[in-house]
Amino acid sequence: MAFRSCRHFRNSRIGANVELIGTAADIADTMQEWFECEGADGYNVMPANMPTGLHDFIEHVVPELRRRGLFRLAYAGKTLRDHRGLATPADAAAAQAEGVATGY
Repeated sequence: MAFRSCRHFRNSRIGANVELIGTAADIADTMQEWFECEGADGYNVMPANMPTGLHDFIEHVVPELRRRGLFRLAYAGKTLRDHRGLATPADAAAAQAEGVATGY
């Protein structure tokens, strides 16, 4: 998608709750477009019907997103740091030196 289209797309969606209706491919197309335009880095799925709507999303949309390489099959590690490919500091002092919060 062209930069101008992405910019317009992103600006038109700020703060918007969008309802996606269509086939699994239609929904995956929209989610892919948002992701590729950096308009989304995650999604909150709120189906109209529970649990059938969530089941439908998992059974139909998720496989389509996986086929496109947009939905992981497994996590890279056990921690968020592992998932992001970040090195683990040797100790708390090293973490503070890197500017990483270590306390609550």
